[in-house]
Amino acid sequence: MAAWDALSLHILSLLSLVSLLFSLSSPSLCCCWREQFEPPSNMAAAAKKQFVRNRGKDVVSDFIQSYLFSRPDVVKLPGYDVLVRADYKEHKQDKVAILCGGGSGHEPAHFGFIGSGMLSGAVAGGVFASPSAKSVYEAIVTVSGKKGCLVLIKNYTGDRLNFGLACERAREEGIDVEMVIVDDDAAIEVAGSIPGRRGVAGTILVQKICGAVAEAGGSLQEVKQAAEQAKNSVCTMGVALSGCTLPGHARDASISPNIYELGMGIHGESGKEKVEMEEGDKIAERMIAALLGSSYATTFGKGTRVVLMINNLGGTPVIETYCMAQYFLESLKKREMSVERILIGSFMTSLDMEGVSVSVMKVDGSSAHFLAHLDAPTKAPSWPASGCTVRCTPFEIEGEKGGVKEEKGVGEEKVGFLKGVVEEVCRALISEKERLNEIDSHVGDGDTGDTFSRGAGEISARKENGDIRFTSGGKLLTSIADGISHNMGGSSGAVLEIFFRSAGTYLLQNNFDEPTAKQWVEAFQKGCETVQFYGGASEGMRTMLDAMIPALQAASAAAEENKSNLEILKCAAAAADAGVEETKTMKGLAGRSSYITAEDLLSWPDSGALGFAIALRAVVNNISA
Repeated sequence: MAAWDALSLHILSLLSLVSLLFSLSSPSLCCCWREQFEPPSNMAAAAKKQFVRNRGKDVVSDFIQSYLFSRPDVVKLPGYDVLVRADYKEHKQDKVAILCGGGSGHEPAHFGFIGSGMLSGAVAGGVFASPSAKSVYEAIVTVSGKKGCLVLIKNYTGDRLNFGLACERAREEGIDVEMVIVDDDAAIEVAGSIPGRRGVAGTILVQKICGAVAEAGGSLQEVKQAAEQAKNSVCTMGVALSGCTLPGHARDASISPNIYELGMGIHGESGKEKVEMEEGDKIAERMIAALLGSSYATTFGKGTRVVLMINNLGGTPVIETYCMAQYFLESLKKREMSVERILIGSFMTSLDMEGVSVSVMKVDGSSAHFLAHLDAPTKAPSWPASGCTVRCTPFEIEGEKGGVKEEKGVGEEKVGFLKGVVEEVCRALISEKERLNEIDSHVGDGDTGDTFSRGAGEISARKENGDIRFTSGGKLLTSIADGISHNMGGSSGAVLEIFFRSAGTYLLQNNFDEPTAKQWVEAFQKGCETVQFYGGASEGMRTMLDAMIPALQAASAAAEENKSNLEILKCAAAAADAGVEETKTMKGLAGRSSYITAEDLLSWPDSGALGFAIALRAVVNNISA
């Protein structure tokens, strides 16, 4: 054994030298090896804050040690960064073993996919670096039984060399072992290059399919054949908004803030092209077009049945990942492709890279049986909905379509006037979206503009559909409350729904179908009181009430003086504006602003109060016009 170890070191040294020579002509070749020892040249000057900064190679062993706490179903090979099924001895008696691995930093790949129905074990290298041939060999020996072992790897030079060398040694020892190399990255179009296409997230789909075949008792050749067919049926395209941050290094700053990179690799390798930032649906369309337009996706077309997998590359918010899934689905449906399954989550990440990848696998014709393999049960914790068929079309409860249509009872002139007021308020709130968001980013969570704009958009649409009822003052206010309830959301949405619903109920209960100025004011005062009761806030706490209460007090005084409707509204709007100004010096005592220091709040108005004042000012402008 000692002679073998010495020989192995000599062979690896020679292969590494050859790899280095090849890398001079191919930037992507052995990029993992180089990045492990040399800080990338495109790193930013300032380091990103990290929990793990100076532990070097210990980061992987520390990770594995803690990972084992959550996985009683796996065990570690002593002396190696290798995890295998805890029941590996029983499993290898009558099943083909499946082994995978590669550099760390792509979690949950590959430890998260160890379990019945998927992997028998996985081998981890350093961050973005291939594991040693010796550790791979020990893993093969451990999991392999009389039915042999399939080694499944991604197409990177270091992995090919080290896993390949381990397979050769295992065969020398009489172990029946085969290796399949996954190369699903559609961003690479370099005919005849040594590295070829990279292996990326589509690898997980291949693991699931050949894992199901192995679990069903398939032979090594049957499992290998399934893996080969699966890897030839899947294409992947990634996109990155940022690079990634290796532990202890500065963040990769190669992608400027207004640019995203189409086809960037999972180790930060250069992508297909850099594109000016655009909306998610346009990014998804560009990704699908590039994927289906590649020379590796010639079998995809109209009517093709596919499985769609959306992979979070590590730093993308979950909510955005799911939004992108919807955009990808729409893009494929536009091409009249039939999406049979959709898988969404983190499968193969790139540390903290902000981005997603999309994998499309063909599951019709000779590959139609893939669906059964993908639906087969597995205990691998990182495979979604284990044992279940994943829906590709959402189930929704059917409700009555349309709302209550406009009723007779109020003159067309008055209805037209009220519609104009409602539309002007909606327009004003939507146009102020960005300003409200900017202010709220300093005093809250940065979404007030989105919230008001969403509510305004819903009410405007309902007005066009006849769902805002102008037949009486009470019905007008309660139907506005219905619109707010349906789509506005947030604390502001709840406050305004209570405000309008309570005011509308007051008018309905008192049969004030065409309210006078005083009755309107009384109704809104009732709404304001109800908001204070349920919300617990009051004037002076830096909330929407700091515009609402002064406005209603001023309106009430003006109404008592029998001023015109326009004058009453002007007095209310001026008082609301003054109330907004007052909030700039208030301490936050309610809502999100209560968590922010008085110094940080200083000079910024409350965004909810400002939204209310904008709406009231829009009413005045409409009537004055």
